[in-house]
Amino acid sequence: MGAVAFRSVHGPSRRRTVYREATDPAGDELARLYAKHSRWLLQLAALLVPDLGTAREIMYEAFAALDRAHIRTRRSGDEFTFLVRAVVCRARMARPSPEADTRIDGARVVAPGTTESAMPGAVMPEGAVLAALRGLPTAQREALVLRYYGQLSDEQAAAAMGVRPAELRAYVTDGMAALRAALAPRGRPQPDCAAE
Repeated sequence: MGAVAFRSVHGPSRRRTVYREATDPAGDELARLYAKHSRWLLQLAALLVPDLGTAREIMYEAFAALDRAHIRTRRSGDEFTFLVRAVVCRARMARPSPEADTRIDGARVVAPGTTESAMPGAVMPEGAVLAALRGLPTAQREALVLRYYGQLSDEQAAAAMGVRPAELRAYVTDGMAALRAALAPRGRPQPDCAAE
């Protein structure tokens, strides 16, 4: 089996990223990274954009960008950070795919042909939580997804978002407060912690 390489194809209606077989050593390294991280990155993208088709394109584009920048990233050994940041940045600019594939299986975002979550130990959001998460401002949604569903450290998540760790923590705090408010039962008063 040959190695995987990615390239962007610009068609009449939209840009697509496709993979092809490659024979160079960098392609073998890319294939290893793809096998190791593609499902996790697909789930990350699926939590940041509204449909799985767009999430799949974002994941492929991240690998295409890594393929183009491989000489630079190989020296630093930071391929995973590069891929996570590429997914986050592309998700910010994403437009829904015309052939939107929104297969979400219960509480888990599932990659096609799989049955389980690729983010080990992470409980994927469902129903009202997923809707509330998608209703958050972009920076808060990204911070929560990277920290809690992606289980990245503050430093890793901040690097992926291109912010300082202190900013990331502020986005997480504000995002959690917004999620609590969005998920609070209607008509029931919330406890006032300051009064105690």
